[in-house]
Amino acid sequence: MMYKILFGLIILLPLTGAIIQGMSGIKNPKKAGGIATLFIFLSFILHLKIIGSEKEIFYFPFIIFSDIEIYFSFLINKINILMGLMVTFVSGLIHLYSIGYMEKDESPERYFAYLNLFVFFMLLIVYSGNFLLMFIGWEGVGLCSYLLISYESWRDDARNAGTKAFLVTRFADFGFIVFLLIYYKIFGTFEINALKGVSYNPLIIWLLIFAFIAACGKSAQFPFYVWLPDAMEGPTPVSALIHAATMVTAGVWLMIKLSPLFQIYPEVLNLILIISSITLIISGLIASFERDLKKILAYSTISQIGYMFFAIGMGYPLLAFLHLLTHAFFKALLFLSSGNVMHLIHEKINIFETRGIRKVHPFTAYTFLLGSLALLGFPLTGGFISKELIINASFSKPGFFYVASIGAFLTAFYIIRGYSLCFEGDKKEKHYEKISQVMNISLFVLSIFVILTGLPAFESLYFEIFNKELHFENPLLYRFFPLFLAAIGMYIAFERYTKETPPLKGKYYKLSEFFLRGFFYDDFISKFIFGFIKNFSFYLSKLFDRGVIDFTIVEGSGKAVFLTGNFVYKFFKRKPYFYLLIILIFFFILILQFLK
Repeated sequence: MMYKILFGLIILLPLTGAIIQGMSGIKNPKKAGGIATLFIFLSFILHLKIIGSEKEIFYFPFIIFSDIEIYFSFLINKINILMGLMVTFVSGLIHLYSIGYMEKDESPERYFAYLNLFVFFMLLIVYSGNFLLMFIGWEGVGLCSYLLISYESWRDDARNAGTKAFLVTRFADFGFIVFLLIYYKIFGTFEINALKGVSYNPLIIWLLIFAFIAACGKSAQFPFYVWLPDAMEGPTPVSALIHAATMVTAGVWLMIKLSPLFQIYPEVLNLILIISSITLIISGLIASFERDLKKILAYSTISQIGYMFFAIGMGYPLLAFLHLLTHAFFKALLFLSSGNVMHLIHEKINIFETRGIRKVHPFTAYTFLLGSLALLGFPLTGGFISKELIINASFSKPGFFYVASIGAFLTAFYIIRGYSLCFEGDKKEKHYEKISQVMNISLFVLSIFVILTGLPAFESLYFEIFNKELHFENPLLYRFFPLFLAAIGMYIAFERYTKETPPLKGKYYKLSEFFLRGFFYDDFISKFIFGFIKNFSFYLSKLFDRGVIDFTIVEGSGKAVFLTGNFVYKFFKRKPYFYLLIILIFFFILILQFLK
């Protein structure tokens, strides 16, 4: 019983924080942020109490229909606890950072309530014992992402970005709903533990395809990646939370949970490999020409999530999870470092216009550089271990090995290009805002964990936890090939962009615009697909909502009653015998009812 209460607190503390924030109306950012951060770190501390547990907990049913009972059930095991620790710890640091970043915000209680709620729904996804409960968390993180991306709702760009994210991820929701229906058809339950007794069923291939559609939509993979770069319109800590600890990792988490099914239908792994390969190359190319630093980081997330799916496609879900963990730390560090830059200059970061930040705030420059090195897979950083293992695992499929290696080159090029243009060079003579110490504390802690997760001891500990050993005996030349390409990408970017800012309208301007606009794919989606949906919805609104419901049913029924009453009044006006007749009729009706 005590264990159930303890675990219930782990899940409910973030929700409690959100309710308190929403009801209290605290207008002081430090107080609101302090309370919100406390609830997240309390959840993290309680996580430490359940390390090593292997349990399934049932609370009470939330759906009872005929002979179907669906409980609030939660799975507690090694991988879930590791994920929960990462989510609460990284989210706690992002909450802490937000206290300084949002110090001038006029509605901090709303902001921190949304953040706490985001973490609560993510913990539902992590620990759900059945897929229907996971779907509640799945929808919840989608709602919170919309609320936080469009948080600055007075700006058109923010509102449009939130709407775009909400609409694109509806495809993920459609995939998840169909997945749920097929899952129940196969197993007769929504419980995740039913996967342990899985056997051959021709419906499983469709189950995996729709689950993959759901995962691609939520984790911003091709062809649904277009919402994530625009999501940078939200406050920077929100971007860090979405990219590092919550929403975009949800799709990867779903596929990891379903990994036992891939042994039955390995054909789906080829589909995952192809889509992830397309994603990591396309996102890398676009990021190499992007001028907004936060959007560069957004495309880097799309690419790194692509590597996670790539690992799943190779049949190594544990490597995908390892990269998910290391990515959380260095991606949070990168986003919060860029948040420092935005706080300094008080505007969006156009890397061609913002230069010399290292001379203004060296600490921010060094933390961003450390995050960049981890992102490109530099030795003794978190990204090196996980990324190199994934690339080496693909050596058995040479075509995909070279794709992953090219992705490593592009990653090194675009992130060092972003660092060089933004942080190196001569600083501009302008007013720079002060950075709060609480913001630097979060960066310092994340920097430590980026280094710790890059130590060989961390790799050994990770595989020891899961009682696994992975060794890839690839030729030495091929093991160093991705590192060699990454080193070339770093060198080109440093040489090209450190000393001077190249002209925007150079020799290859049209080609760079083609890549910058994402091959015009986003334009096609926004103008044609969503334009059609918007116009069609407007037409239906006019036809049915205004025409049928309002004009015919609501207003029409009112007018019909008015006209009938007016007719009766005019026709029988000053005719008392008619009134007497009506009274008698109703009197006889009452008598008949009484006699029955």
